[in-house]
Amino acid sequence: KNYIVTFNWNTNEMILDPIKKYDRASLIEYGFKPSYTNNKLMVGFIFENSSAHKLGLQLNDQILSINDKSYSSLNSEDWCSLIFDISENKDIPLQISILRNGNTIELTVEKSLILE
Repeated sequence: KNYIVTFNWNTNEMILDPIKKYDRASLIEYGFKPSYTNNKLMVGFIFENSSAHKLGLQLNDQILSINDKSYSSLNSEDWCSLIFDISENKDIPLQISILRNGNTIELTVEKSLILE
């Protein structure tokens, strides 16, 4: 109730982060949410007018790498690690390599204001 629980399967750790008060007046995000489908990392959601949306990121693009870490195939431990890494990635731009229609596309996604 008072903590966000994160499991790091690589180190067999459970991390308890105190829940911070959330300012519902605004939301700053990268503008997309990954999904784990058939052992692949895919773009599962895109916020309209976000930096990811403006750069042309599309639903179901396969994410090959983020910040030079390969996700061309994915297991459940990698998925948990990725979610933790993205949530801990404060304001650092994400260098994303995606696969779309057989073509590899490189994008740099920065956090932007999603909701005001």
